[in-house]
Amino acid sequence: MSLFRTDPSHAHLAQLREEGDLATLADYLDGPKPSRGLRRQVVTYIASTKPGGGKAGTGAGSTDPAIIPILTPLLESDPDRSVRRTAAYGLRRTGVESAAQPLLQALSDTDKATRIHAATGLGELQSRAALKPLSNLLKDRACASTAARALVEIGDERGLDPLRNAASSTRSRRQRGHFMQAAIDLERRVGLLPSE
Repeated sequence: MSLFRTDPSHAHLAQLREEGDLATLADYLDGPKPSRGLRRQVVTYIASTKPGGGKAGTGAGSTDPAIIPILTPLLESDPDRSVRRTAAYGLRRTGVESAAQPLLQALSDTDKATRIHAATGLGELQSRAALKPLSNLLKDRACASTAARALVEIGDERGLDPLRNAASSTRSRRQRGHFMQAAIDLERRVGLLPSE
């Protein structure tokens, strides 16, 4: 074990995020053999950067759209599922349409949490391009409820048939209830039922 720390401290990474210095943070990802722990830390700091610098709140507040070109390649091909998961989380919180394409691709990720972040983000972005992929995700037990909510958020009447079909074909009573409620919520959203 070395007596000298080669990885930057959390305080240093937090300072870079505070300053909005995404370029320097990204440099740590490409440095000479960054450790797995460092890569995960750096991606977390990038994914939580609010526009102009500082930390975006966990539940509210958007992240800086400037993170999209940094996180997209990581989401698409990084071998570490924790890195992909964090990249999807950061991208979904940008709130800009250019995050939709990488999130669409992430719907087929092998990691459940990455798929869930992608589905949530596509719903928040109201991405109509996600209708078919999200409809297909209704068959994925791990992500079905999230996909159903995303279809409601998108607010397109074409999401009704997949939700109804999923409700009638599932064996799970709980999932059937989620799908049926999502169909009702979508009917209200598109004006087929009166609002409560």
